[in-house]
Amino acid sequence: MGTPLYMSPEQARGQLDKIDRRTDVYALGAILYELLTLMPPLVEASLPAQLVAIMEKTATRPEERAPDRRIPAELSELAMRCLAKSCDERPATALALVSEVDAWLAGSRRLGRRREEAARHMDTAEELRAEARERRHAAGALRADFEAQRRAIPEHAPLEDKEAVWRLEQDLAGASLEIARVEDECAAHLEAALTADPERQDARRALVDL
Repeated sequence: MGTPLYMSPEQARGQLDKIDRRTDVYALGAILYELLTLMPPLVEASLPAQLVAIMEKTATRPEERAPDRRIPAELSELAMRCLAKSCDERPATALALVSEVDAWLAGSRRLGRRREEAARHMDTAEELRAEARERRHAAGALRADFEAQRRAIPEHAPLEDKEAVWRLEQDLAGASLEIARVEDECAAHLEAALTADPERQDARRALVDL
């Protein structure tokens, strides 16, 4: 006969000649719907009302029924196809349903791995951004020291008096090269994060800022 909350329209109508594999698909779709929303597709106060609802009403889409649960669109669409009133509009067999769920799970795992990869690149990029800020701060102090000493030494000063300034100038040039290296490495990690997960807006903003 079937459990009312998971009963197909053909069962509710008593159309025994139409009960086949797609009737099982309907029941599995109702279970999928409940997994997504934590609620059965159709719920009425009495058995007669429940049977009428199964025959005549269309379940609210999962993402509308439970908007706070971030339900994947692919699984929502699959559940609604399983709950179609017409047998012909449902997946043909339980195996076909399983195949679609498996395909979604595989894609979800790949997406999860890409997001983990993007997160690792973002962590490294943040460390490099912090290092670049520290190096820029140190270079600023070095530049101020260099400018002060350069102004303090007259043009006609002996070479040995100018050597300290030249060393500061070389140190400043080296610091600038290191800053460029760190920022280039940071940019590479931010771009890698975006390649792995194009939805990472924080990576996009960081790259623009950099």
